[in-house]
Amino acid sequence: MLRREPLLLGLIAVSLLAILSCGDGWTKLSEGEVRQLFAGSSVEGYHELDHYSFKSYYDPSGWFRSVQVHNKDSQRIREGQWRIKKRGDICIHWQDESQEMCRAIVVNKVGQYRKVKGGLFHNVVVTYTRFNYGSH
Repeated sequence: MLRREPLLLGLIAVSLLAILSCGDGWTKLSEGEVRQLFAGSSVEGYHELDHYSFKSYYDPSGWFRSVQVHNKDSQRIREGQWRIKKRGDICIHWQDESQEMCRAIVVNKVGQYRKVKGGLFHNVVVTYTRFNYGSH
């Protein structure tokens, strides 16, 4: 008689791996990986939806500051709080907004990082270009 439990467990394991992978070689970071990458780091990147570059600092205490460069003559400085959910999503609560925004951080095999929304079939919100430990 064929035992179905090992087959079922194998299918569950494959399904879980598919859930953790974001397609096209992208994998969602865990809570610890996000904390290690962001806490105490200056981060540079490009906001794909709103089309601006930025430099941000993620203080380990949860304070957050971002300088957004919309063009050569236009900068906007924003501050707020940041945290990481247990499932690894990073959340930002800007001082000038009423609600926080939480997004997943994903990485590909060559070490490129993105902030995405929408689960497995994600929309890229931010493409990160540099992580440096320390303030900017």
